[in-house]
Amino acid sequence: VSSVWIVSPNILLPLGSEIELRVEPGIQPEEGSEPGIERDHVYTIHTFPEFEFLGVNCRTLDGDSVVINPNAKVINDQRRCDPLGSLALRFSSPVITEVVKDKLLVIPDLAGGRTDYDPWENMSSYTRLDESHRPNQVYKVWLPGPLKAYETYQLRSDTVTFQDEFGRPLSAPIDIQFATDHRAPR
Repeated sequence: VSSVWIVSPNILLPLGSEIELRVEPGIQPEEGSEPGIERDHVYTIHTFPEFEFLGVNCRTLDGDSVVINPNAKVINDQRRCDPLGSLALRFSSPVITEVVKDKLLVIPDLAGGRTDYDPWENMSSYTRLDESHRPNQVYKVWLPGPLKAYETYQLRSDTVTFQDEFGRPLSAPIDIQFATDHRAPR
């Protein structure tokens, strides 16, 4: 008796919705001829929302978490990122690192103008399509570091070529600025 079922919908499921998988009476068995009589909830899934860029996430020198939203136009000195800390791009659905590397323009250049250096070389990439999606889940892609101290960075992309793991384009282009702080004194 098989305990694995592969199911697929007959129509596209709505974005950002909770979907229940249920067993209804009349299901045909793989073996035998008697249709099932069971009525039961099997599993609940959450569909992915529209593909959106949700901003950047970093930590300040004090260790406070900062989220800079895509519509933020003013750089606030209280929200400067630690240049030696990690900085993540936040998305509503999974994106692989190669897409960010190839389709995101970072100013100033993460390689510092050097042609013999690839800052993305040691950044790993993996799929997240084998994981269940939860409502309001945020998917992060980390930028390679370290970043320049006390610098303003700009991130830009178009909507067509910047795609999530499903091949869906962004709903709006990425165009955001964030600033790094001075390096922490030792």
